[in-house]
Amino acid sequence: MILAKKHFIYLAIFGLFLMTTYVFLLAPAVSGLHDKHNFIRSWTEEISTGYIKQSSLVKVTRELERYEEEINSIYDKAIIRDENTLDFIKFLEEIGGTDLEQTIAFDANQKTVYNGLAGIPIEIKTESTLKRSLQYVHDLESSDYYVEIRSLTIERPRFPEDARPQVHTTIVGLVYSN
Repeated sequence: MILAKKHFIYLAIFGLFLMTTYVFLLAPAVSGLHDKHNFIRSWTEEISTGYIKQSSLVKVTRELERYEEEINSIYDKAIIRDENTLDFIKFLEEIGGTDLEQTIAFDANQKTVYNGLAGIPIEIKTESTLKRSLQYVHDLESSDYYVEIRSLTIERPRFPEDARPQVHTTIVGLVYSN
């Protein structure tokens, strides 16, 4: 019986030793490894995400360089330069034709910065048939010039002076300049 108690005491001490070893040595080491694993995983994800973003940026930069000439030509057409202001006015008169009366309020000296570009306010008033007025707006929007239409008003006079179905159109917008 004394031998059994001795074995039991040795077994209890050995169990206590194993438990102490686990609590003070193995558990912190495993926890540290787990933390390091999570840290490495998060850094790996950040690096791969950054690489993918940089890769996309490189691809976009290459595409821009490839199309730079075409983009610049579109930009040059869309922006009204001081030397081609008269061409823009002539263009407006051409799309107006002879069957549309128009008044153009456009002062190239009234430049204001909008969205980082110099913008010139423009107001165009027309009088014609509804179909012709809508065609004018379509021609204006589909032109090479970039005209930002801020408001479009189409109204029919209450008492037409003649039998023609006329409408008054007012286009208020902005054209960008250099």
